[in-house]
Amino acid sequence: MTQPIGPQVASGEWIARLANLVHTIRPDWQEPGIRSALAKVADRPLLDVALAALAACRRIDQRTPAVIACDGDHWPKAQAQRTYTEPGIVTYCPHGEPGMRCTECYPRRPHSGTGPTPEQRAAMRAAIAAGKQATKGRETR
Repeated sequence: MTQPIGPQVASGEWIARLANLVHTIRPDWQEPGIRSALAKVADRPLLDVALAALAACRRIDQRTPAVIACDGDHWPKAQAQRTYTEPGIVTYCPHGEPGMRCTECYPRRPHSGTGPTPEQRAAMRAAIAAGKQATKGRETR
């Protein structure tokens, strides 16, 4: 089972910091009012409180920060704990290996790019030099 992210309560220190941030975003909300609203939900995880407070800042229909403490769309939905495992449907190759793990059915191909030969490099340099020479005469007008 995974550990929850961040502190599981919003302490006074974090309420003050978060209130300052919210006030910076919403200067029309007074900082003491923001701290009061945040204190009402301080028993919740800090991450949820921070997300809700910041989402509430988008609510231009709200004139006071009291909305932060109210239930609503600005609060993150409770998400089920997910554990990531192998996909539910797994196909096996004739050799009994799952998916594309079989090195016989899906051989690992090394990068075969060796780059241009010395002759090709010389031809490219000559073509670039010829192109520069051809455009040099056109630049003056």
